Amino acid sequence: MRKILLICLLIFLSVSCDENVSSPVPLAKVNLRINLVNDKPYFNLNNGPLYYVIANEQTIAPEYIKRTDAFGCKGLLLIVNIDSSIPYDIRVYDLYCPNDGVAIHPDKPAFSETATCPACKAQYNTGNGGFPVKGSKHWLKSYNVYYRDTTGEYIVTN
Repeated sequence: MRKILLICLLIFLSVSCDENVSSPVPLAKVNLRINLVNDKPYFNLNNGPLYYVIANEQTIAPEYIKRTDAFGCKGLLLIVNIDSSIPYDIRVYDLYCPNDGVAIHPDKPAFSETATCPACKAQYNTGNGGFPVKGSKHWLKSYNVYYRDTTGEYIVTN
C-alpha cells in the first residue's frame, strides 16, 4: 500500500511541476459561416493546394459581413486544403500572437504552412495544428470547423 501511495505521489509531483503552456489568447467570440462556392469573399479559395484567407472587419467588405459574424481577437486565419476532397480540410486560427498580442501574418507564398509574428518573430506551423516552430512556447488558438452538407457551408465557432 505504501509503495502505491509513493508511486502516486511521485507521479503527481512530476506532473504538477510542468510549466503551464496554456494559451494566453483571450477568449473572444467566433462565429462565421462560409460557403466556398457562393460567398464572394471566399470563392477565390479554389486557386491552389493550400490557401489562406484572413477574415476580419477590415478584409471583408461590409456588405458581406453578417450581424452574427464574430472574428475572434485579431481576426481569423483560414487555411484551406483544396487538394482534399469535399468537405475540404479547413483549419482556422486566431491571428492573435500568444506572445505579444500582435496580429500574425501568413508567410509567403500563399501555400506556405507557416505564419510569423512581425513583432516578436515567433513562427507557427499553420498547416498542422498551429504549434510553435520557433520563438514561442504557446500554440496558436484554433477553432472548430463543421461542414453542413445540406447547405455546403463551413461553420467556424468556439
